[in-house]
Amino acid sequence: MEIENKSVAGLGKTALFQYFTGSIAELVRLSKTTFNQNVKKVIQKVSDKTIADLSDLGITITDEFKHTVDNDAIVHTLKKHGSEQEYLRGQIPVVDADFLKIPYIISNYDTLKVEKNNRKQDIIIYSKEYADGSVYFVEEVRNNRKELAMASLYKRKKR
Repeated sequence: MEIENKSVAGLGKTALFQYFTGSIAELVRLSKTTFNQNVKKVIQKVSDKTIADLSDLGITITDEFKHTVDNDAIVHTLKKHGSEQEYLRGQIPVVDADFLKIPYIISNYDTLKVEKNNRKQDIIIYSKEYADGSVYFVEEVRNNRKELAMASLYKRKKR
């Protein structure tokens, strides 16, 4: 597990985040213990299929964009969607192993839709059907950083 410091290019300032080069499982473990630094992992570059599908939905991105996940998004997901309370909302609690599905979901989604979040930013919602229900992976479009950044992940029971 390795964290690589990156400074803001040309400004000599400390970066807002550090790149994480370990596995997603290691990042999930780190997220549960690291609260005083922002750690980000690049999952993969955005595929041509995703670029085309998003274009059909009015979102223009290039092949320079990458999917990222950070410790804040993991903590948010576990806090908001990782408890037994999810059953009361017709959902299934997220567990650590669900984060390992992210690369598969963004490469093999069943559906893709675009909405606005409460800050009027474009968000992308990927869904993937599994035997026990569907997993929904949510990303924010961050144009300046050329990122599709994880915002949340949740699961719904099969109906």
